[in-house]
Amino acid sequence: MQSKRRTVAVIGGGLAGLTGALYLARAGLDVHLFEKSAQPGGRARTMSTSELLLNLGAHALYARGAGRAILDELGIPYSGRMPDVSCNDFVADGRRMSMPTTGRALLMHKDFGPGEKWELIRVMAAIQTARVASADILTGAGETDVRRGGSLAQQSLMAWLHARCRRPRVRNFFEGMFRLVTYSADLDLLSADIALYQFQIGAAGVLYLDDGWQSLVDGLLAANLEAGARIHIGRGVESLEASAAGRLRLRCAQAIPVSEFDRVLLACDPKVAAKLAGDQGLSIQYAAMRPARAACLDLGLRKLPRASGLVLDFDRRLYCAIHSDTARFVSAGAPSETAVIHTAKYLRQGESADDARNQLESFLDSLQPGWRDRVIHAQFLPRIAVIKDQPDCSRGGLAGRVQSDCGARNGIYVAGDWVGREGLLSDAAFASAKRAAEQIIAS
Repeated sequence: MQSKRRTVAVIGGGLAGLTGALYLARAGLDVHLFEKSAQPGGRARTMSTSELLLNLGAHALYARGAGRAILDELGIPYSGRMPDVSCNDFVADGRRMSMPTTGRALLMHKDFGPGEKWELIRVMAAIQTARVASADILTGAGETDVRRGGSLAQQSLMAWLHARCRRPRVRNFFEGMFRLVTYSADLDLLSADIALYQFQIGAAGVLYLDDGWQSLVDGLLAANLEAGARIHIGRGVESLEASAAGRLRLRCAQAIPVSEFDRVLLACDPKVAAKLAGDQGLSIQYAAMRPARAACLDLGLRKLPRASGLVLDFDRRLYCAIHSDTARFVSAGAPSETAVIHTAKYLRQGESADDARNQLESFLDSLQPGWRDRVIHAQFLPRIAVIKDQPDCSRGGLAGRVQSDCGARNGIYVAGDWVGREGLLSDAAFASAKRAAEQIIAS
């Protein structure tokens, strides 16, 4: 006799929810995904106008990250290109300088002295050869930096840099570069282990995606429907409780076709997950979470005043890049000179964003004079959560994050960029979703 298929509810239609649902549906489970918003995607949504496309802040897919490997494994189509790094600049001590991206460029750099160049090369070598636990998450072993004798997971990146950078300008340079690859301004809190790993995979480059990250959302959604998953948009889950039959009952404000499930995957905001799970341990972990935030000003311009690559202002923790020079962000009927610029200020814990827009606009004035007269569309996101929970050195880095099977005894699993021992940013969302789905299937 054929047994009835087991049912799984996935709560949250962002990258983690869509990825987890797809693995579960392809394994033959009866999957229902619930998304409270009018459209799925979460922070991966792309705003579309008649002329251009804008991500919610600057997005990049790491070429060697877990996210790209999982997308390829699932057969999700996407296209994109790596930005040209040869024309990148940085601002330090009020001066704009070219960013050295090769050893030869560094040796020829006129703004660094001989001692600074030697220290830059030495620290770069230490970054590239650091033995990080993040590179082998299957063992879960806490690797150590043998020369310094301390656990990288329990050491802050700032402490790691201070132990190796005697020259302030060298330290300032690496702080700026680590903010770029981790999106974090809290380098005194961020675990050195994941930061070093992120720098190592970042050396292989990133992709800006054609048509924005909405292309990934659309691809995952189509694959889920093809696999038989049922997607319920605009239906938020209000409560989750055990039924008399030992299953899990969902309650929504709107009517739902199925209300009881064998397993539930919470792929939503950690605050919502803690509330729905009703688990005191998860609530305590949520209270200790420290999100990484950024103030983002995203612009569509009729035409660029100047050609420019990536520019980082190390003094004010600012970012500016023209994504439309690399990938397709302009609609088919728009003028060919239409451009999309993403700018951001990396915010520290508790830092106000009151003056962030003024700083970003002032930054653009220096980089793209006259830009204000060419704006087609602008969106300002004052405090977007880039990472819902940074891997904190005081909590052991990735090992201190919530694990995907934290509520398995009650049939509840979690996924998101705040979950699991693998990856940062979207890589963590993809990896934790795959891990949670594997655990549900095995259970």
